[in-house]
Amino acid sequence: MVVQDAAWIAGSFVVLLLVVLLPTLGQLFGFSARLEAMSDATAQRYGLPVAAMRAHEYRAPAGLESSLLAEAECPVCLETGRTSWSALALAAPGGGGGGGGNCGHFFCQRCAMGLHRTSRRCAICRAAFTSLEPLPDPHADAGGWFRVVDMNRAGAVGKTEVTNVLRLLFPAEHASGALARQLDDVWTAWDTELCGTLGPDKVMDPEHGLLAFFLRKREQQLQQEQQQQQGGGGHGHEHAD
Repeated sequence: MVVQDAAWIAGSFVVLLLVVLLPTLGQLFGFSARLEAMSDATAQRYGLPVAAMRAHEYRAPAGLESSLLAEAECPVCLETGRTSWSALALAAPGGGGGGGGNCGHFFCQRCAMGLHRTSRRCAICRAAFTSLEPLPDPHADAGGWFRVVDMNRAGAVGKTEVTNVLRLLFPAEHASGALARQLDDVWTAWDTELCGTLGPDKVMDPEHGLLAFFLRKREQQLQQEQQQQQGGGGHGHEHAD
């Protein structure tokens, strides 16, 4: 009788343990499976090692964001080397001078100020705006950077919002549609719950975040461009993304 009771207690404990652990194990194995699904061919297509395609193995050096965002190209003047960027703040619903988020497009400070002095409409989507919303350096102020990129102030960003800021670094790939395809390929490595949006921890983590992943990709492109220029005798700067 004692043996039967002990067996029943042990069996109940195992069942309870499985009920508690199975959801967690499923998420872990699901995440791992999605990461493994990123094939070698996908990684090679973008010139990245397989390890770099997996968010949990990726590491970005501190300060990388600051130096590479200086290479961003303004969609109005097409200049690079700008250190100050702005979004265009929209009026809050029902009126008011702010609090309505922004239209999701970014411009160098000089062009943003020009739009503010003249039309007060976005040069891309033509949305009317009330003021400028400076884009902080993501390394110095990760929370502030995410807040500006989060155009609807929802506390999470989707692919459209991520694309709006990545297009500064990859203008040619954005124009050709390649940037959208690349983002689709890697999105579920961060969006493990398949909800369509990412919180600040998934985007801004300096070692494993989505932003750090794409900044590393841009750094590799710049290195390749420099090598090609040196090998060809150096013919000046080109926007070859």
